[in-house]
Amino acid sequence: MISVRRVLIAMSACCLAAGCASAPISLAARTDSIALQSTPDQQTLSRSADAMEAGYREAGLIRDAGAMDTAMNWMGRLTGHGGDDAPVDAVTYYLDAHEADLARDGLAGTVLADLRYACELAAAVDRSAADVVQTGGGVSRAALNRSLGDVETAMAQSRDALDLFDSLITRVGTGDDAGMLGELQAQRAELAVTATRLRDHADALAALRRQGSRQPVS
Repeated sequence: MISVRRVLIAMSACCLAAGCASAPISLAARTDSIALQSTPDQQTLSRSADAMEAGYREAGLIRDAGAMDTAMNWMGRLTGHGGDDAPVDAVTYYLDAHEADLARDGLAGTVLADLRYACELAAAVDRSAADVVQTGGGVSRAALNRSLGDVETAMAQSRDALDLFDSLITRVGTGDDAGMLGELQAQRAELAVTATRLRDHADALAALRRQGSRQPVS
C-alpha cells in the first residue's frame, strides 16, 4: 500500500514539475527586467542576500529539501499522510556537514567561527537593506518587492541559524573554558540583534510598498 501511495505521489509531483517546465525562461526574463529597474542599492542588497544564503548553506546552517522531496511532502499532506522518514534535525545536519560529532575536540571553535561568519553575512544584508530603506525603496514596485523578499528571506535564515546555534551552544562541550562560552553567547546576541534589525527593515519596506511612496521612511 505504501509503495502504491509513493507511486501516486511521485506521479503527481512529476505532473507539477512538468507544468512548470517552461517557467525558467520566463522567470529569467522577469528577473533580468527587475534587475534593470533596480537601484544600485537594491542590486547590492540582492548580492548580499545571495551571498548570505550561499554561505549559510555551505556552513550547514540552513537547508532545503530537494524539489522532488518537497513535492512529495506537499502531496503527502494533501492526502493526509506524513512522510515515512523523520526529518534530520538541524544539529545533526550541521554536524554531518562538518563531518563531526558533539564529542569532537575543537568543535566549540568551529561553531564560534561559523557564528562569526553568520553574523558578518547577515550584517552585510542589514547594511544594504538600511540603504534601500533610506533611499525610499527605489522607483520600481517590482524591484521593491524583490528587495522586500531579499530582506524577509535573510531574516528567516538568520532566525533559523539562531535556533541552530542555541541548540549547539547548550550541547557543545566547552569544558572549563568560560571565555569560549562567553564569546559564543556574545556572537549569538549579535546575530539576534541583526535579525531584529532585518525584521524592522522588512517592515519599513512593506510600509513603502503599501504607501506607494518613494520617500525615505524615518
